[in-house]
Amino acid sequence: KILRKAIISYNKVFRELVDYENVWMTAWVQSAAEGLNGVKETPILVRATKGSEDILAVHISKAYMLTVSAARQLRIMGVTLPPMFQAALALHPSVMASKQQLQGVVEECAAVLSSIPSYLKYITRPLVSTVEKVLEPGLNGTLSWVSVGITQFISSSSTAVAKLAD
Repeated sequence: KILRKAIISYNKVFRELVDYENVWMTAWVQSAAEGLNGVKETPILVRATKGSEDILAVHISKAYMLTVSAARQLRIMGVTLPPMFQAALALHPSVMASKQQLQGVVEECAAVLSSIPSYLKYITRPLVSTVEKVLEPGLNGTLSWVSVGITQFISSSSTAVAKLAD
């Protein structure tokens, strides 16, 4: 009789543990989906304030970066990754390459804009407007890190900044 009670208690605990694991796994996979949505839906450029200056900054979702980090750690531990985590790992090299290229363009743009003397700012305003227009898809969210046109966007942005530098 005591053994029967112990077995019943053990089975109840086991069922609760299995339920907990299912809930945890579902939440885990949903977090991966949020991470992937972060790389697909957030704007790649944001305006930030540095002191009294308005600057452009390259942006990648923190949820995406956490998803990639978790996927790497789990892969190292030998865990079979759900498809969402596999997708995050597959996208990561191209996303980071695009981020690095765009970061270079943004830094070059900031350097060029800061090198324009104040007496020439009015004259160069049309060129600056052209650069801002080229960068607009990255700012307004119509372009993401996984968009087909990301390479063309980086190329045209680089060309516009180079024209402004000349």
